[in-house]
Amino acid sequence: FINLIVLYRHQQRICSCAVHTSDGLLSTEAFKGIALQLIDDGFEQKLLTIFQDLLLSVFFDQTEVDLKILWVDEVLIEENLLMDILFLAYYDNFCSCKIEQWITMCSLFKDVLCGSLNIGKVAVSTEARNSFAHVKAKMLLILVETLELENLLHMVHDEIPFREGGSVFSVIDIKEMDAQVSSFYDMGAVEAGALLLAWAVFLSLLLSLHETDNSSILMEIDHISYVRQAFEVAAFDYILEILRNGTFRDSDGPVSGYLSVMRTFLSAFIASYELSHQKEDNTLIKILDILYHIYHGEESLALQFWDKECFVDGPIRSILFMLEKEYPIDITEFVRLLSAVCEGSWPAECVYVILSFLLLFISVAV
Repeated sequence: FINLIVLYRHQQRICSCAVHTSDGLLSTEAFKGIALQLIDDGFEQKLLTIFQDLLLSVFFDQTEVDLKILWVDEVLIEENLLMDILFLAYYDNFCSCKIEQWITMCSLFKDVLCGSLNIGKVAVSTEARNSFAHVKAKMLLILVETLELENLLHMVHDEIPFREGGSVFSVIDIKEMDAQVSSFYDMGAVEAGALLLAWAVFLSLLLSLHETDNSSILMEIDHISYVRQAFEVAAFDYILEILRNGTFRDSDGPVSGYLSVMRTFLSAFIASYELSHQKEDNTLIKILDILYHIYHGEESLALQFWDKECFVDGPIRSILFMLEKEYPIDITEFVRLLSAVCEGSWPAECVYVILSFLLLFISVAV
């Protein structure tokens, strides 16, 4: 077990260092070469196969109860490491997720939630239950990341036609993927609701592109029904649950990457659907709460937020400007969001300018 953990840690370090660091022992390019070689050797599929085999081993294991509890704890540690490695492979663009891998990952996610791989039924300890929750969250975020919502936002922003946008998936692929996602529709699990919401956002952005090939095929898919189902199972509450989980944010995994994916997901949702500002609709309040937890303490995300050239944060900035325009209505939410995006010297200056302007406006009005 220890040898496996060390091996997974090395693989995680290779993926991370290939983009982010150079510690003097190996150059960044050397790490990148190792990572790309792993990908060429079928790294993705091997990780998914190991992931599935590990979970199945728990149910076939006939050891005593006490030993089985320890075995479950160890398996979940390994599963979390596997998901971190796979996430980094996609997030840092070492490879693109083809439809075969996406369908496989989606099927595994379904089995983990309510099928033959639901190890939660035998996760007894608090650590095991937390680890299992992390595995589910990471699987969801990998599926969301591989939908390439950031690329779609870029295409919408620059009015790039679908056929020129370099999408990994064809319209036929998307139809097949939709058949897989639709199987989550009546599951009732909050994790499934978050996937349905991400899929609805993905479809909505696609339909907003110019000259989408075979757009009539996509129009046959009712993305609004996915949104309704996601809201019924409180998908936003689940995202908040992930963000409020201290053990998730304090883990050794690529937390900043996961937060970035959630940021892009929320931004894409805002860009796709009109938000109601009515008191009886608390969607905006939940989104603001999620944004606070995403940006809070993350200087790199705060820097991107205030960068006008960063198209990903554009829809989120529009929310802030809407709150600013309606000041002092929703003053609590407005100030709270500002407090989340003030990490770092330049973001703090941006927040100071806005608050100074508002104070000046109030003094003149009085």
